[in-house]
Amino acid sequence: MAVTAAWDSKLEEIRNEYKRARKLIDIESLSDPPTEPYRSKYEAKKILKELLELIGQTETDSPDKEHVRALIKYDLGVVATETEETSLGLECFEECLRIIGEDGYEDPSCCSLAISALNQLGVIATGRSDPNRACEHLKRAESIYAKVSAEDVTRVRGFSDYFLTEGQAGCETGVKDLERAHTHTLYYLAQVYESLGENEKAAMYCHSTLKKQLAMGGMDSVDWALNAATLSQFFIVRGDFGAGRHHLACASYVLAQYATELDRDQSSPEHKEEKEETLKHRSADVARCWAKYGLLLLVASREEATGQKDEEQPPSKQPHLLIKSPEVAALEATITDKLVTDFEGAKPVFLTCQRWLTEAKEYYTLKNHATDYIEIVQEMSKLYKELAFFEPAADRRCKMHKRRIDMLEEILKEVNPKFYLHLCRQVMFELGETYSEMMDVKFSSLPAAVRPNSHAVKKINSLIDKAIRHYTSFLDTLKDSNGEYPGKFTDDLARPALVAHICVGRLHSKKVAQDPREQFANFEMTKENYEFVQNYCKKAPEHALLVKEELEMMTELLQLIPGTLQNMMSSTLY
Repeated sequence: MAVTAAWDSKLEEIRNEYKRARKLIDIESLSDPPTEPYRSKYEAKKILKELLELIGQTETDSPDKEHVRALIKYDLGVVATETEETSLGLECFEECLRIIGEDGYEDPSCCSLAISALNQLGVIATGRSDPNRACEHLKRAESIYAKVSAEDVTRVRGFSDYFLTEGQAGCETGVKDLERAHTHTLYYLAQVYESLGENEKAAMYCHSTLKKQLAMGGMDSVDWALNAATLSQFFIVRGDFGAGRHHLACASYVLAQYATELDRDQSSPEHKEEKEETLKHRSADVARCWAKYGLLLLVASREEATGQKDEEQPPSKQPHLLIKSPEVAALEATITDKLVTDFEGAKPVFLTCQRWLTEAKEYYTLKNHATDYIEIVQEMSKLYKELAFFEPAADRRCKMHKRRIDMLEEILKEVNPKFYLHLCRQVMFELGETYSEMMDVKFSSLPAAVRPNSHAVKKINSLIDKAIRHYTSFLDTLKDSNGEYPGKFTDDLARPALVAHICVGRLHSKKVAQDPREQFANFEMTKENYEFVQNYCKKAPEHALLVKEELEMMTELLQLIPGTLQNMMSSTLY
């Protein structure tokens, strides 16, 4: 009893010093100058070390002495990792777990601390590029939580309870500390499984993290919404549009709630303005995610209609409910989660996505966010492309492609390719594609017998010339200052460069000539472009694999060209 009394007599001093250390870590460190970024944490480290010495000098049989010692070791570990002393942090976390002892991991008195220490070991292992080791630590933490939560969680003690004298009532933070530690476990497991390439497990843990944060409350609403919208992309890409739509609806709902709270915010004008700017930014990001949802729904619908969809197992339907409310259901109802089969089904999807992209452009302006603005215009162009597939009338399809051309050519007028070369290349290539698609529509509408000098033929030749011009502009950006291509294209540019040459070759062959000599020249240009691709692929066979299908078709056509040219020469000579 005397030794317990000795511990109780020291507790107030220990508690006060510990609070001082926590204040330095949690509050004062935020104001440390850039020249001394760790000043407060180093001071806290000194206090925590002194507390360990004081505890070591106190004789007691109170188990809380060891609990406090383990907690301080844990805090020293966190300070060490945050001050770039990872090896020291590792030692502290391992010592914390040794003090608790494996038999004590599931004890209600220190299970939260054990989980927190294992989480930190997982973070360190991840930072050292050892995801398998990280996974071991985190799965152990998850297992502890599962066993503890299956029993009476009200017995779980919070970290504050370690500083109570015998007989004092608990602080009732135990369950909160446990749930917070488990939330971190779920979050870290999502990251680890992503690094291991196990995307389905990563998504499952990310979803569980979001759900746990909702249950606990107090989360950063903007971050939560952005994470929910980001996770939606996983479900959308794998074809689970119902799950993707639900996560997006939840993201929009949480942002709307936050906007309402922000209207009542009483903080300083500067602080409130900063929050409002962040909300606008992330609302634009969520709007873009919604647009991506609609675009991929149209793409999947087209692939289904043309038989291009991969024959693979349908995605497993994991439970994906985050928020069940009429407001979320109303947001989900703004767009279908079913594949569309005709223009009447595709048009509402297109219009809804158009509205989201217009909303996103209110934040991502060309002046202030050029890269994002260009990407949004590209997304709008892709929406028109997918809608055009479902439009049965040729003239209306052409108008949709013309809208694409107008918005993409406007980008090239407004943007300096010197600063946005990568994006300008994409736009040039897409313009080549768009003019080609428009030409194909016009070509398919030509009557069987048509004069070479007719308006329809001139229009087709004009579209071909413009397509070639944009493909050539793209290819010119790949040349050096002497106008020469590199010996080998970079891996990211090899396929578009080769496809551009194949497309230019095809376009020359599609031109309607006024006389055989002109047609001969067109086929010579086709042959020149095809041979460039053929010769390049012999020098760089690894890049030939990137255009395997196009190469096979091109090779067959190339074999026919000499005979075609010979026939033309004969008709020209005689």
